[in-house]
Amino acid sequence: MKALWDNEYLYVYGEVKDAELDNTSTQAHEVDSLEVFIDENNAKADSYQDDDKQYRISYENAQSFNGPKCTADNVISAARITEDGYV
Repeated sequence: MKALWDNEYLYVYGEVKDAELDNTSTQAHEVDSLEVFIDENNAKADSYQDDDKQYRISYENAQSFNGPKCTADNVISAARITEDGYV
């Protein structure tokens, strides 16, 4: 994974090696996906706070979120299957 940022965005790129991609679960966190967690106030708390966000992008580019301020309006994503996984 690689991450960059500017004054407007956080950019994340990941290469996932996985020979058996799976999206059969009804639970988003159990589907093959890339997850990004953000702790805006850097509190490193033991549990989620209002500023914490969890973005999940599946290998099929399905988005899911966790956190009170974590919404689809905050993310632009793309995904592509490769010979040995996905990006």
